[in-house]
Amino acid sequence: MFKLFIFVSLLLFTTNTYARHLEVGYSNEAMLQFSAKDVTIATNIWLQQLVEDSNNTATFSFYNDKGLAKAAKEGKAEYLSAYGIAYIKYFDLSKLQDGFTGGSKNRSDENLILVLQKAKTIEDLLAMEHPRIAYLAGNELATIYAKYLFLKNNKHTKITFSPKRTNYKALLDLFFHKVDATIIMKKTFRFAAELNPQIAHTLYIAQTTNYCAGNFGFFTEAVDPDFLHYIKGLAMNLNNTKKGKQVLDIFRTDAVIETKVSDLKPIENLYYDYLELQKKEKLQQ
Repeated sequence: MFKLFIFVSLLLFTTNTYARHLEVGYSNEAMLQFSAKDVTIATNIWLQQLVEDSNNTATFSFYNDKGLAKAAKEGKAEYLSAYGIAYIKYFDLSKLQDGFTGGSKNRSDENLILVLQKAKTIEDLLAMEHPRIAYLAGNELATIYAKYLFLKNNKHTKITFSPKRTNYKALLDLFFHKVDATIIMKKTFRFAAELNPQIAHTLYIAQTTNYCAGNFGFFTEAVDPDFLHYIKGLAMNLNNTKKGKQVLDIFRTDAVIETKVSDLKPIENLYYDYLELQKKEKLQQ
């Protein structure tokens, strides 16, 4: 998310073709792994370097997910960045336009996975009365997936969730037996296993999903097609320019990738399936 913050700054303040003000809105939930101090310092450095020769301006605002949806509806946020579940819960998807974000070239690397100790199976996990599950703080999708998994198998949802500041810390909690399972991005497990072979020896991916846990950047319908097309072109071109590659390297991001509203469909299906199972659980109580 912080990477995307810088990308948008870079785009807005290095083009003179369009003299436009853009209202940019970010979800606080997707910023929990970064301190406000770090965001402020890094952003100020970039803006000082980039704003000199530009006619563009932007207002960067931070909201909770509901607040972001309200700001978008009122025209106070035109470019949006949040986790996918936020759009499903609070936005009218028909009012959004495709956008971009910083992420993995292979977007499936950002999909959620369920990781267990090799001595345990999914059945063992589901049989627990009070399982402990670690996940990235702020990523509600992980908790919904966990509860859906239990409800789907006619089990309870008495789960103790352990939010961590990074996916890697959530994985380490499982490695050190502090939790019974962890739900993280697929790429986290792969990178961790490469750095520490003991992780691959001790832990395994018990289930892979198609639920993307990365950020999604979209434009509202208030953004005119010409400007949208132009800024998206600039965004994708960061993958090919020297300055763009420097930004990607600094923030350890593979690429600027296009995000389509249709990409939210798996998350949407999961969410509404979960709500249906939740209703059935309440009726049985």
